[in-house]
Amino acid sequence: MKICFVGRGLPRILPEAKIPATHNMHNLAQQLASMGHNVDVICPPTPNKGKQLYNVIEIGKPRLVSRNFYLQNLYELWYSLCVGLSLGKLQRQNNYDIIQFHENPATAFSSLIFAKKYIPSFIFSTGTPVSGDDLTWSVQGKRSLIWRTSIALHTYVFRHIENITTNSWRLKEVVISQTKVDPRKVSITTFNSVDPYLFHPRINSSELRRKFGLSEDEPVVLCLGVLAPYKNQLSLVKAIPDIIRKYPKTKFLFVGGMLKEYYAQIQQVVQANNLSNNVMFTGFVRDYTDLPKYYNLADIYVLLSRGEGNVPMTTLEAMACANAIVVSDIPQNREGAIHGDEMLLVNPYDIKAISNTVNRLLDDPDLRRQLGENAQRTIAEYYTPEVVAKRMVEVYEGIVKH
Repeated sequence: MKICFVGRGLPRILPEAKIPATHNMHNLAQQLASMGHNVDVICPPTPNKGKQLYNVIEIGKPRLVSRNFYLQNLYELWYSLCVGLSLGKLQRQNNYDIIQFHENPATAFSSLIFAKKYIPSFIFSTGTPVSGDDLTWSVQGKRSLIWRTSIALHTYVFRHIENITTNSWRLKEVVISQTKVDPRKVSITTFNSVDPYLFHPRINSSELRRKFGLSEDEPVVLCLGVLAPYKNQLSLVKAIPDIIRKYPKTKFLFVGGMLKEYYAQIQQVVQANNLSNNVMFTGFVRDYTDLPKYYNLADIYVLLSRGEGNVPMTTLEAMACANAIVVSDIPQNREGAIHGDEMLLVNPYDIKAISNTVNRLLDDPDLRRQLGENAQRTIAEYYTPEVVAKRMVEVYEGIVKH
């Protein structure tokens, strides 16, 4: 089968990663290529690429690495136009069976406008976070121009593209409700996967422990993800006073980039409760291959998101590293906890329940170990690149047959 993945223009992948696509797309493309399929990945020019089993087709100019939200989106629009104008020619040359877009509505929109007549089968894969009954397409707020543009692009793409794959039942329901698409076009196929050779519980994290000045008798609670309202790190920070009242040596490590306004809110709580000795903010980890060390440093992983598309990638990575996990009790996490014994679910707004759940895990090393083993089992059964690729091939075959 000939498959083409269309990557994003936004700088989600930094040069240190040495891959041209997001990790989900990279894992899936690598696995499909190893199964004998012909796989191309379209992306902006990427420096320092490592070796891939799939073919890389670079379009446009190198990624714009800028922290300016508006410049990033302007670059994404320009890149999307370049892809749309090029895709028809690529299809005539390569005769793809499937062209799949990952989380890039602007590129899909441009391709539908300029290349639709040349291409038989488009797939759009979305893992867009869901908060309540809304799709959280923009952190800039519901009244912003970017939010309204995103809504319009998604709606157009979802109504005109042949197939949409989502990561969860909840996301499927909200996509259908928000964009009024034909439910028959929307399928549920998890495309998130974790490389078990990179993320596993046998990684030495002593270097990180020294870096952060942590002694061996100090428990570590990890929260990994951008500091943003929908990730809801503030609830964990508010629970810290109750936790350190019982376990005063506990350290809380927040890893990821940050929105300044939200970080300021968190710092107000930290300062008001004298938590500076217990809380650390590392900022964004540039080298993706360093992340397993952070998970192995942690005794407990906590993520109290208000909304997600499915189980977040960071939670899947923590599961692969056998962390004891506490996550918000939302439909997406309940779906991802396939056996029901991989993680503890908690109301993300109930501060007392959060502190009690973390303390329960700190009380019970055997429970932490059992949760970690259960989580690893679920990763092996449902979330490895091999398992995900086989499910996607079934989707592709069903589309091609029609």
